[in-house]
Amino acid sequence: MISAASNEIDASTSLSVGDVDWSTLVTPCLVLDSQIMRRNIAVMRAKARSMGWRLRPHMKTAKCLRVGQWLFEPTDENENENRRAITVSTIREAEVFGGAGYEDILYAVSIVPDKVARLMACGRPGAVRVRAILDEESIVDDLSTAAGAAGETLSLLVEIDCDGHRAGISTDQTERIIRLARRIRESNHLQFDGIMTHAGESYGGADHEAIATAADQERLAIEDVATELRRHGIDCPIRSMGSSPTALLGRIQDVSSGQREMTGVNELRAGVFVFQDLFQSNLGTCSVDDIAVTVLSTVIGHRRDMNRLLIDAGGMALSKDHGTTGQRGTRIDGSPAVDYRYGQVCNLEGQPIGDWKVGSANQEHGLVESSSPIDFDAHPIGSRVRVRPIHACMTSAAHDAYHVWENNDWQRWERFGGW
Repeated sequence: MISAASNEIDASTSLSVGDVDWSTLVTPCLVLDSQIMRRNIAVMRAKARSMGWRLRPHMKTAKCLRVGQWLFEPTDENENENRRAITVSTIREAEVFGGAGYEDILYAVSIVPDKVARLMACGRPGAVRVRAILDEESIVDDLSTAAGAAGETLSLLVEIDCDGHRAGISTDQTERIIRLARRIRESNHLQFDGIMTHAGESYGGADHEAIATAADQERLAIEDVATELRRHGIDCPIRSMGSSPTALLGRIQDVSSGQREMTGVNELRAGVFVFQDLFQSNLGTCSVDDIAVTVLSTVIGHRRDMNRLLIDAGGMALSKDHGTTGQRGTRIDGSPAVDYRYGQVCNLEGQPIGDWKVGSANQEHGLVESSSPIDFDAHPIGSRVRVRPIHACMTSAAHDAYHVWENNDWQRWERFGGW
């Protein structure tokens, strides 16, 4: 098998060689290039290690146990790392990965009392620990009551808002943060485990420097709040930050400082890096060649009068996300962001066909557009193309499995959905 950090090609798993049998796949379907995925994983592992942080990957993108195995595949470098700590965005993810034996699961969506029993049922004493996040003091008593009714202690991280983007308590409200942490500690069935934040603003970064600055802001928010908590006698064992852009474009920090051992970030969360997508490539966190998932599609019609091809991958297979339209960003080569509308169209070897893109998407039709005349004879009805996704999480969610070329045959890696 290929080493994720190498450039060697293993023909039995590569989609870039010419002897892959595409004819057995029913379109539209989701194709995963496992070599690219493993390379992406190696890059993020190395970044986390360089920062001295534990990687707690977010499973919301993959929702697949087979992908999870690769995320925690032992290597010489990660031999001593906690290899089974993950982030999830749905209780269904916690159920599936908890059932598979993942020992430390962070449910990174604000918890409410009526979800406590189901979430805690995902844990197993001494085997699987489940944690949740909170930013609202008014429901502390209700959460404690719900946890007590479940016969467990609920571990909580307080969510910090580092950029005014979404949920969390703003860093200029440290009194609220300290009060909430104390309330959790004083509750009979709750435990305060630390703090976490997410720099959602990084997804709007106009250039690499802007994203690096967002990463600094994210990191400093954790450090400042942890310092204040410690000053008030509150230990903060987990200090978690993360998004794929800030993880990959954030500045390397000196990990030798003793003070950082006590109050600095010690955990990195990221998810889409596993597959990457066109939105991420426009931010410069990857190149388009790092995108591991594509949608295989069949040409089902020619509109020569409109210079368009019709394919059988529409909004239901690709999603209707067109986040690159109007996107600010600077790609890895320094060029500006590109509008791919609903996806970039590639040949079966994964190489872009001119500037082809899915310009519009109906439910089961994708309309392929090009600024140059389309060679319809080279792409007859019944031929196939691959479409790179705008947002890998959204596109993957439309499918029930990944199709992976391994050992010169297609393997089906089941994925799950639901909440």
